[in-house]
Amino acid sequence: MKFNIALGALAVLVAKTSAQWGWGQGGFNQGGWGQGGFNQGGGNQGGRKTINDYKREQVAGRDIHVYAPSNLSPNSPLLLSLHGMDQDPNYQQSNTHWETLADSEGFVVVYPRGGTGMSTWDIQGTKDTNWVVQIIDQMAKEYNIDKNRVYLSGFSMGGMFTYHAMSKIGDKIAAFAPCSGPNVYGASKAMRPVPIFHVHGTNDDVLNYSQVEGFLKNYRDQFHCPSQADTKTNYPNSENPNATLYSWGPCDKGVYVKHLKLQGRGHSPSAADIGDIWNFVKEYSLTGKVSDNPSNPATGNPSTQNPSTGGSCSASITKQGYKCCSSKCEVVYTDADGDWGVENDQWCGCGNRVTVSNSSSCSSKITSQGYKCCKSGCVIYYTDDDGTWGVENGDWCGCGNGNANTPSTGGNSSGGYTGAGNTDFCKNAQHTGKSDKVTSNKVGSINGIGYELWADSGNNSATFYEDGSFSCSFNNAKDYLCRSGLSFDSTQTHKQIGHIYAEFKLVKQNIRNVDYSYVGIYGWSRDPLVEFYVVDNWLSQYRPGDWVGNKKHGDFTIDGAKYTVYENTRYGPSIDGDTQFKQFFSIRQQARDCGTIDITAHFEQWEKLGMKLGKMHEAKVLGEAGSNGGGTTGTADFPYAKVYVK
Repeated sequence: MKFNIALGALAVLVAKTSAQWGWGQGGFNQGGWGQGGFNQGGGNQGGRKTINDYKREQVAGRDIHVYAPSNLSPNSPLLLSLHGMDQDPNYQQSNTHWETLADSEGFVVVYPRGGTGMSTWDIQGTKDTNWVVQIIDQMAKEYNIDKNRVYLSGFSMGGMFTYHAMSKIGDKIAAFAPCSGPNVYGASKAMRPVPIFHVHGTNDDVLNYSQVEGFLKNYRDQFHCPSQADTKTNYPNSENPNATLYSWGPCDKGVYVKHLKLQGRGHSPSAADIGDIWNFVKEYSLTGKVSDNPSNPATGNPSTQNPSTGGSCSASITKQGYKCCSSKCEVVYTDADGDWGVENDQWCGCGNRVTVSNSSSCSSKITSQGYKCCKSGCVIYYTDDDGTWGVENGDWCGCGNGNANTPSTGGNSSGGYTGAGNTDFCKNAQHTGKSDKVTSNKVGSINGIGYELWADSGNNSATFYEDGSFSCSFNNAKDYLCRSGLSFDSTQTHKQIGHIYAEFKLVKQNIRNVDYSYVGIYGWSRDPLVEFYVVDNWLSQYRPGDWVGNKKHGDFTIDGAKYTVYENTRYGPSIDGDTQFKQFFSIRQQARDCGTIDITAHFEQWEKLGMKLGKMHEAKVLGEAGSNGGGTTGTADFPYAKVYVK
């Protein structure tokens, strides 16, 4: 269905674009550039350069048009500007005139031509992303460009391709500037946090402006950007005095996501935007931000200060001039250099963990779950009882044969812990007893244990057992959750009910394309209406970050482990319908697959911070997974799950 919808949208795209420019209807002459009322650049446009001033050459048998200033220096940047569907480099150049900035700023411009037929771009596969890499390589040979400073911009379908490239060649492009082109196939999973500058007009009747915010949020969530934008109204775009510039950042790795909203602009590229785009993209290289600020670990301009001796960290980080964090730092980002933290708004090295594996083999516990081994040189993002994990092509994989670090377990050790049923559940857990298999959204109970399955899309199921254990299976779901535990009648507070605990064991199976996830405890209270989470693990690549709440209370030791506490206010679906409610989060700094959670200890810490719960509606073990793109797939199995009161 999604594929058919996308094809329909592309058909509208070409039909409307053709109608706008009168292709084949006499108002525009395709055979003779510049004849009639619209000039695509075949003649001299008031002294401006035309496509004829560009060097036409071929890469892998396809045309590109190249402009290089006569005084170009070695190691200068490269910018590629892509036309829309059923258009060509002539059209794109005549509307953008990137050469005017290339002369003054000193960079190479390339206008590539789309594929055969309707001059389209491959926005799902690798044909055109591979071709762009070939273009970059050829420009490096011919002009000695700086391959760390390659920028990609595109209009309409070229903008869609710009987004698609983030997932395929994000390691080749330093910054991205799509114009009027959210991808009709949905947001991709970017290879890394990338800088984005999106330009869009409010009167765009081909790719409607109303879809921009939701589309950009997919990337802001991936990169853990702040939820609130810095907003500049009456932004001075050169042709639009009523423009608005929205900025979210800094996000992961110091990148920013920006959106230039152009009041009244329709579906068209414009030279009025290139200055705003260039001023954004030129600040970035593949190694980080190009600026004099030494606080970013990837700028190539390290601080001259001596690294701190307050804690220990990777030599690959300190040799760049960055300090080691304190000994109790929180890991917020991982790359081949090591684990990174942030202190006093500055990057620092967080511990001595080796984050790169030089082995192409991996733990049998990982491959037995259906995952592959990563390639040699993979980055170790995550460690659990099964082994060390990396990510390739957006999927989890086993990264080397390193022994898993013993997960921190908080107050009650999960290793060998005897649960409420006198079972060593972290080693010997398995489902027992009768079960209910649910294949659609449902709230129910079995043996007095409440459960719920909810998903907004996809082909999903969940099986709930009378011992409290359960298994969650999701296929192409945008947002999916299932939970099992205690249901209450909303007449008593947690203090009136008693001290609440939970025990769980998680087994991940064939998890794919998860952008955000919570595993732990979930529930609601009424009067006040509060949705709460205690997150001990996640199925996504990254730990849930500051994007979960608009108020970060800080880090606290709760039940013997370090958690970050957030508070949020939102309007949306709730147990009482669409309304406004509070959200409380405790997010564990070190994930674990098994253990005991002292739920009441979190309630008590929240209350110290002024975060008041009401009368209890539920407290359940939760597995939740969501995707910003094509949908998430996999199984989160809980062979042991109990919530009980002492």
